[in-house]
Amino acid sequence: MSDSDYTLKKNKNEEIAKFLKKNKNFLIQNPYLLKILEFPSDWKSGDKIIDFNVHQSKKLKKENDYLKSKISNILIAGQSNFNSQNRIFKASLRIINAKSIDLFLKIIIEDCPILFDTDIIYAYSNNKILTNIRKQNKFLEIDEKILKKIFIKNNCINLSNKIEYLPIFFQGTYKVIKSFILLKIRIDKKYFIIFSIGSKDKNKFSTKQRGELINFFIKICEYKIKNLIY
Repeated sequence: MSDSDYTLKKNKNEEIAKFLKKNKNFLIQNPYLLKILEFPSDWKSGDKIIDFNVHQSKKLKKENDYLKSKISNILIAGQSNFNSQNRIFKASLRIINAKSIDLFLKIIIEDCPILFDTDIIYAYSNNKILTNIRKQNKFLEIDEKILKKIFIKNNCINLSNKIEYLPIFFQGTYKVIKSFILLKIRIDKKYFIIFSIGSKDKNKFSTKQRGELINFFIKICEYKIKNLIY
């Protein structure tokens, strides 16, 4: 092949390459060309050429692995959500059936750690009736100025997991608590209860958690306690 022929062929190859780069769907739109084109059967020694079928196979495998991973994560999340729903619904049913304030508080503080698969629950209330009814070491004394900083803009859930909150809301066991959630149950405009739910598992509670089920549980508690007090 003469130099001029080589140059001409090289220029044509570059033009074709440029065309295919600009028209990435060309072979898809003209599939008959794939039947007549010749592809290398495997790697060629010293050349940067790869079998088209091998390339496609690897690409499909990579996509399949990615999809499998996504599906697996969805199934795991679905199972986790299903378990969480069961726990919330079981706890809610027990709360709805409580016949007294004392029983309501007992279910939250003593039974819910098992129902929620957590390690401990403490309570605080600015309503003296509640603290007098349920006198025990799991009822905390907290400066309400602190609570105003924690539950801002009428929020009822705090998942911040700030270390400085541990000695306040888990006074006797804060050294073993690795993650926690704070819930505010409104009784009326003036009175409320705070439940601090703690776990030894650092992954149990996080800011990434969705709040629908937790809000549902809070509404159940608010509804029940208002009915028991008033």
